[in-house]
Amino acid sequence: MPSAFRSEPYNGVHPLLRSADDWRDTPGLAGIVERSSSYGNWGGPGNRVATENQPYIAQQRAQNPAYDEATDPRFVNDPRYAPIDGMDAAAERHDSGYNHDLRGENMFGWQGMRNVHEDDRRLVAATQAEMDQNGDKYSDDAISYSEGLRGFFGARVMGMDAVDWMGAKAHRAGEGVSDFVDQARGWESLGDAGRGLWQGAKGAGHFLADTGAEAWHGIGAAAGTLGSLGPTGMIRALAGFGDVAISGAGHLAGRAWDGAKSIGSSLFGWLSD
Repeated sequence: MPSAFRSEPYNGVHPLLRSADDWRDTPGLAGIVERSSSYGNWGGPGNRVATENQPYIAQQRAQNPAYDEATDPRFVNDPRYAPIDGMDAAAERHDSGYNHDLRGENMFGWQGMRNVHEDDRRLVAATQAEMDQNGDKYSDDAISYSEGLRGFFGARVMGMDAVDWMGAKAHRAGEGVSDFVDQARGWESLGDAGRGLWQGAKGAGHFLADTGAEAWHGIGAAAGTLGSLGPTGMIRALAGFGDVAISGAGHLAGRAWDGAKSIGSSLFGWLSD
């Protein structure tokens, strides 16, 4: 076990190269990637408690799948595992949330992201609040880490919020088509059909205009938020959006197909009548 990690408040970025006094001592390229995305005792993949106490924690999880090392008194009162500053404390709460909410899913998969969506949102908000309050105390490397963290997890949150928004819009569109079909069943003349088609086109136009305005406003707000995080934040944001896009592609395809079948069924029923 590594002897000690240099727990410097406001400067807890791990060195990229393997070090004998750092508990994050994975060798090779994997270790470099791990350390580059880590901070303090809790930020990044895994945490110090889980790394240094693997057999004990594995035993606890086998007995209780909801076990949370972040709240285990055995570690809570040990200064070795205490968060080194406010950003690290936010990461500790994030780990604790994942222990309770991930429920065996992959954190990079669609259902995993869905399960921990609000944990990610709280992490971004807490980190932003810490930077707003104490940002001048943090080293440049620590600030850069915070930008990457907010970029990646913020993009995941924004991406899933956008998916939920699109899903709600698609649902409303489907309801609109169903209502239109129901009304069309009552048309008794070409005049009724003309008026009905005009009203339907006008309603669809308003819906598309409102939807476009909301989307443009959301894109502008997201760009402004992520743009303030600098190059590191933007690069990590691309990774976060990519995570959502890749894992959500199949999910969205399935929902779109179900929606298309529903709308097609409604239209076929109307045409049959």
